[in-house]
Amino acid sequence: MSTPACVASTIVKAVQDRYTAFAFAGKPVILYADEVPTRTASGAVTLPFIVVTTRGEGRVEPMSELDRVETVRLVVRAYAASKTDAAAIAKGVMYDTMNPADRDGLDDAAALTLPSGWSLNKVERATPGAVTQERDKFTGAEFVYKAELSYDVEVCINGT
Repeated sequence: MSTPACVASTIVKAVQDRYTAFAFAGKPVILYADEVPTRTASGAVTLPFIVVTTRGEGRVEPMSELDRVETVRLVVRAYAASKTDAAAIAKGVMYDTMNPADRDGLDDAAALTLPSGWSLNKVERATPGAVTQERDKFTGAEFVYKAELSYDVEVCINGT
């Protein structure tokens, strides 16, 4: 049986894999999992970048002796040098090609690749991706802009 931490890391990996297929303009090359990207020799981090992580323990609902539904809160943070860039990256994560009708981004994450025996019940955006300015602890600049999105990802795990 998978632990909640294992389920969360599996979902983060599935999001990273899906992100590689995104094609939105200004897309940061790598979606980092649970960590800030590697620093340059001068100690700075190059903007923009995205970090994806999970928040909390998640929720487990047994369906039978072996099967269960797990919900994980996925948090995606986009950091950029400008408010416009941070907002554009967040929109790209939500919709990929910037057209919501295309249903390509995480707002319609039916394309997440999950392990055998797992099925995706739903991906629901829980927060809108508001952009805030905060003191920069990454690049050496005074301020950085952060867009934060969160999603509730619900998977059914067949324990047979």
